[in-house]
Amino acid sequence: MKRTRLLALIALSGFVLGTTCPPTTNNNNNNNSARNVQVDSEATARPADDPAICCEGSNVYVAWAERRTGPGYDILFARSADGGATWTESPTLLNRDAPGISDSRTPIICCDGLNIYVVWLNGPDPVHMYFNSSADGGVTWRDFAVRISGSTPTGFHSFPRICCMGTNVYVSWSDDRAGAGRPDMFFNRSTDGGTTWLQDDTRISSWAPGTDVGLTQHEMCCDGQNVYVSWSDRRNGDYDMWLTRSTDGGEMWPVMETRVDNGATGVNSGAASYEHSLCCSGQNIYVAWTDNRNAGGNAGADVYLNASSDGGASFGGTDSRVNATDLASAGLLARNPNLCCTGTTVHATWRDNRAGANLQVFYRRSTDGGTTFLVSDRRVDTGTGSVTSRPWICCDQTNVHITWYSSVGDQFINMSTDSGASWLTTEANLDSNMPAAGTVTGGANYPMICCNGATPYVVWRDDRNGTAGQTFDIFFGRPN
Repeated sequence: MKRTRLLALIALSGFVLGTTCPPTTNNNNNNNSARNVQVDSEATARPADDPAICCEGSNVYVAWAERRTGPGYDILFARSADGGATWTESPTLLNRDAPGISDSRTPIICCDGLNIYVVWLNGPDPVHMYFNSSADGGVTWRDFAVRISGSTPTGFHSFPRICCMGTNVYVSWSDDRAGAGRPDMFFNRSTDGGTTWLQDDTRISSWAPGTDVGLTQHEMCCDGQNVYVSWSDRRNGDYDMWLTRSTDGGEMWPVMETRVDNGATGVNSGAASYEHSLCCSGQNIYVAWTDNRNAGGNAGADVYLNASSDGGASFGGTDSRVNATDLASAGLLARNPNLCCTGTTVHATWRDNRAGANLQVFYRRSTDGGTTFLVSDRRVDTGTGSVTSRPWICCDQTNVHITWYSSVGDQFINMSTDSGASWLTTEANLDSNMPAAGTVTGGANYPMICCNGATPYVVWRDDRNGTAGQTFDIFFGRPN
């Protein structure tokens, strides 16, 4: 069964978070190379954030937040029917407010066939979750955005996620309506392409509403009627990984979440689990996270993974360390794991500082459901500056693509056509606006990736035409 996923990037308080398991399609419509293509139609760079991408064959869809008119941000959408070579001349306003009146941020996009779904936060006070959709590949959209967070006055929303299959749309988020700074997890769903939703959103976290458990980043994936939501919290002292699931499309949720990691519990246990990634393929569920159980009190961390082969009902009794080289005990830091999976094959990427002060991108693969991995880690960048973003990965049965941006201000990608066994000797630079050697700029950042078989599509924000670090355009690139 085909699975489609969300793609987005959220930056809060300088902490980069995001989603995993990007969508992969297999219509290999190879157009001419389309590197460095401006997606938005603005001649003048403006404040722009949170680019999100989704693809179906050579159809590529991008949503982002931008402040064009007035004090607030709007949600804009553009599409390409030729693999990103050309884009719609005028972006579509999805929030449907008068431009700049409200403040709409962090769009998340999901697509399946001609169905495109976008969800975002709309404020400023109160903040609610809003939604719009297109059933014709982005040509037309609903006349009005739909509010999908419940009628209860809401607090601060964060970390929205979306997953879709056909006309089934699932959305999750956290908000602190029950107590400032003490968020709970919420969910809503539509079975008719976003026309109708549950009358009120569903709280899917098990603790008493408003309890301070230190809820952090959450992720979501879906396969048919199975919906999975994972997060980390410190209900037991230090941070642990948890997963909850619904097997009936979000109608019912368990009384208690399943704990994913097997680290020690308790305050100052030295086994905190955080910065995680979630991926699902059929009954195979994979969760990877940053873990400092081996750090011995220093600032080091490794990447660990645990898996379920029964749709999240249970996880293994032993976690697998993903990075082959022991980093945490040496005070080195591996962080920001990202996963992509097909059946019992799971691909993992992360960044770490084993090569020196600069963070670099590494990769490792398992073909037996996460029990064992390749003998050694594979470094996929060649060291042009420090990797300053979480690396993002997408895959199918044979193709694997990893993208990142670096401190020199450019967007890079490396690719494998043999399921991760070998990689390009030198990564491709998708951003031709390369600064002079030794120059550090704001440049390209906040990348997201989607795959069309052997062709990856990458979108990012870029300040080449604006004020460094303040005003941006949205750019697109693919290496082939």
